[in-house]
Amino acid sequence: MLKKICLIATAIILALPLFFLRQTIQSRRQPVDLRFVITSWPSSRLIYAAESKGFFKKHGIKVKIIDAGDDYDNAVEILRQGAADGGTFVLSEPLRLSSEGVPVKVVADLDYSAGADGIVAVADIRSLADLKGRRVAVPVQGFSSLLFEEALRRVSLTEADVVIVPQEPLGAVRAFLARRVDAVVTAEPFLSLAAARRQSHILFSSAETPGLISDVMTFRAEYVSAHPEKVAAFMAAWFELIDYLEKGEAERAEAFATAAIASGVTLSKLEEEFRGIKLLNFAGNAIAFTYGNDITSLYGSGERFLKFLESAGKISKPVSVSSVLEPAFIRRGLRW
Repeated sequence: MLKKICLIATAIILALPLFFLRQTIQSRRQPVDLRFVITSWPSSRLIYAAESKGFFKKHGIKVKIIDAGDDYDNAVEILRQGAADGGTFVLSEPLRLSSEGVPVKVVADLDYSAGADGIVAVADIRSLADLKGRRVAVPVQGFSSLLFEEALRRVSLTEADVVIVPQEPLGAVRAFLARRVDAVVTAEPFLSLAAARRQSHILFSSAETPGLISDVMTFRAEYVSAHPEKVAAFMAAWFELIDYLEKGEAERAEAFATAAIASGVTLSKLEEEFRGIKLLNFAGNAIAFTYGNDITSLYGSGERFLKFLESAGKISKPVSVSSVLEPAFIRRGLRW
């Protein structure tokens, strides 16, 4: 079985450059139904696999993938400016965008972090309590700060007890690798990179807070109103991919190989990153869109994010979680 999986992955890797060349040529000739921005977050890269398997075409839509790579802030800006109709983001971003006057809708819960976000520290920081008085690089996005706040809360510390060094995600990891800080709050694909530095270790991760950090499929509200059938088709293609991943190891390796080659990383690297990510199928989304106060519900985790963003002064105008979540697609079974 292992030999078969390796052969499949190798065949995919050899064939993909031709596939992406063909897709590029075709995209210039055909009108686009939907523009979707992705980042280097592993689940986001699976959009390439959905395209490669022909799932978007099967459901009758032509998708233009806009790859922002490691520049998460740029991905947010692309959606904000209307250069994309939708994208994959941490739940905090739809809340922030809506508060800034850019109405968006969360239509699906892609995954939740179960170890793919964390705090990496130098060897002599053996416990969370040891962070007191140390320099910590923290990305400016709300979801990183929320995880850090939760970690500090568990040992009765606050951000005032440590020396916060605000950075962009890539800059935060670089600061840690260059030994300019004693710890870094980061997420895959940077978490593994930071942890691989000599005399470093993962001090705390989202494996201890499953459901706290969700990655969601987000669309501009105006696009959802104007083209609900295209949103439903995109979601149907995504869930078909998730079902395909669950068929077996060979299918999973095939899809992961597609995402890996498109991301410029090895298959083993991508698989390592996915160990800390819980992908949600349609049934999982039915649970996520059920109202509840705990963080397994998008309503509960959304309220947690909103409270944090408000206390940190990152919400400019009042916004409600229910106004951002759009459960209709899941509740109607994608029938539009």
